[in-house]
Amino acid sequence: MFEVVGTPASENFLPEGLVLKSELIEIESTGISWSGEAKFLWKGKKLGKGENLYLLEEGTKRWVILKTFSEIGGIGAVLTKIGIVAVLEDRSKPKIDHPFLISRYRFTPEVRPTTFIERMYSISDVGSGYAGGAEILLDGQVFPYEFESDRKMILVKIPRSFAKFKRRLLLQARIRDRAGNFSDWLTDLIDLGQILEDEKS
Repeated sequence: MFEVVGTPASENFLPEGLVLKSELIEIESTGISWSGEAKFLWKGKKLGKGENLYLLEEGTKRWVILKTFSEIGGIGAVLTKIGIVAVLEDRSKPKIDHPFLISRYRFTPEVRPTTFIERMYSISDVGSGYAGGAEILLDGQVFPYEFESDRKMILVKIPRSFAKFKRRLLLQARIRDRAGNFSDWLTDLIDLGQILEDEKS
């Protein structure tokens, strides 16, 4: 069942940075048990820059972006859960930051890599999600990285041999979400000499 509903009065209805751009459509399952996927077509609806279809999940009360596709006369999406569907504009900046201490290291000292030093950075976004592109600069030069999707971490591997030429390196990083918003730059002054000394002690 589909029903147009009013905007809830709760201040926490939308996370900061997400802007409501349509009426709210509530999807309910009445008298039947629904599992699998359902196709949703919003006739006459077009999406602007930074806009997408989102679902407010009934159980978690969180907005999640839907996989959308163009249809003749409207916008289509795939639904796997019931809840409230709306068009939201994502104006929120994604974030890249230092992770909590417990998540910073993947290896114990006994099995720590001998050829490189790892730096890990956590990413988060309340709207459209991480787009998969990061800018990583090491002393102003583009530097390679890896993305661990299960932990939502950016992983940078710095060769230990760099310490022979420079004790400290400046790493800068920023990410972009699917709506085109960029995070603020993260800066990390990496003291290679101190790291190697700490590992020996």
